[in-house]
Amino acid sequence: MKFLSALAALALVLPPTGSAVAAPSPGMEAPVIAESVTSEPVPVTVDGVDVAELEELPEAPAAAEVPEMRSGRLGACAVRDFRDIPPGHSYYRYVHWMACEGLTAGYANGTFGLSRQLSRGEAAMFLYRLSGERHQPGTTVDFRDVPVGGAYFTAVSWMEEKGYSAGYANGTFDRTRSISRGELASFLYRMSGQAHRTSAYSPYSDMSPQSAFFTAAAWLESTGMISGYTDRSFRPNRPVTRGEAATFLYSFDRAREGTLPTSNANRWTTVLTPLHATANPLTRAMRDLPPQTGVVRLAEQGSMTQVRAGSTTGWVNSDFLTRGEPGTTRTPYPTPTRYEHRAANTMAAWCWDIPMTTFDGTHAWAEYEVRGYPEWPSTYEVQELIGLGHDLDADSVPARAVQLHECAHILQYRTYRYDGDALDARMDRIYPNGTSGGTEHMADCMADAMGARRVSSSDDGSTWTVGYGGTCTAAQMSAARKVIAGVRP
Repeated sequence: MKFLSALAALALVLPPTGSAVAAPSPGMEAPVIAESVTSEPVPVTVDGVDVAELEELPEAPAAAEVPEMRSGRLGACAVRDFRDIPPGHSYYRYVHWMACEGLTAGYANGTFGLSRQLSRGEAAMFLYRLSGERHQPGTTVDFRDVPVGGAYFTAVSWMEEKGYSAGYANGTFDRTRSISRGELASFLYRMSGQAHRTSAYSPYSDMSPQSAFFTAAAWLESTGMISGYTDRSFRPNRPVTRGEAATFLYSFDRAREGTLPTSNANRWTTVLTPLHATANPLTRAMRDLPPQTGVVRLAEQGSMTQVRAGSTTGWVNSDFLTRGEPGTTRTPYPTPTRYEHRAANTMAAWCWDIPMTTFDGTHAWAEYEVRGYPEWPSTYEVQELIGLGHDLDADSVPARAVQLHECAHILQYRTYRYDGDALDARMDRIYPNGTSGGTEHMADCMADAMGARRVSSSDDGSTWTVGYGGTCTAAQMSAARKVIAGVRP
């Protein structure tokens, strides 16, 4: 762990241990801990030769079958923060993501305009940029209040062509009017291309299945993107601020490219998670939740999520929740259309919601970034990512072994609360005599426990080998199963 700048202002908080610890000031701009860890690329060989050195890789999918991901590796963005949203602000991660993705540059005075209401024209521009598409609007005026060459012309023309918005009966788009939560939900729902089947049950206290925007709002709730307010209302007519829009877009992008759709009632903790009485992560925790505790998500506030665990209601770090019941036999993508979808299906029983990126090649890696205060793990902001080379058929035996090995790394990080030093020290003691570090060898053992076949044969008689070699003893396999379950061996 790397310790950065010291705290300038201190207060006293009583942590769960009962000892007095100096709490960071809410106005602190930088956390005192920041760490980024990336696993070693997992080796893949054919008859003892690294596959990267082979002239032709068997079962390589066509390039058109493997679309690139928009998001790159973590830590690659160095945009300047906005003056009105310092690090630690509840909207910081969402707005910072928008800036990193090129969705917004803010205003000339260096602010993002957090509380300013988002106009329909601005929403069109954000969505157009988020799509990554290139639209040629021509010179046809689709809406009489959006002139050719105007700031919103291309984005609004794109929305009309895609069928995301038909404007109003008077022939206008009403670009300067504030967009409502219901309208933004409808734009996102149409942009997703999904067909949500509604029921007679409404997840919101202020909407019935007959309400305008109900299908879009119910779809948002079903995916876990937006859960409404603490009184179970959605408030579809309420104007959306730019800060709130950032959370909508961030959640939509995560769901599209890694955070997989599921019911709010199907949420599970992934590490030993402090349960707090309030949404303030710098307060004493009521108790810890054991790994893989099933919870019902109730609401969100900043970086914290209100959950019901058994008969107890409290708040947990949102990054310590995962969608998908551990050990599930369901697949998140019954009809996979992308490489990442097929890989997600392989890892679903253990790593349901991990964002992924793909690239040319056969190697793979897993990584995380964590920021926060070491004395209060509930302040951690965590990002995880798995990178997979798409030159291996995603459903082939070697590729599945690679995917499970990287899933194992994510589970290791979570079990050891992103403490890389503690993880490596313990894995080295459990697997002390491997040719590589114990963390890598134990990832192989965990992959074995998850059903991987690290040695396999292809139709031409070639022998494929994945991983770092060596066998796993009964004691090592027992430790591997504990780490998979979120328990430190």
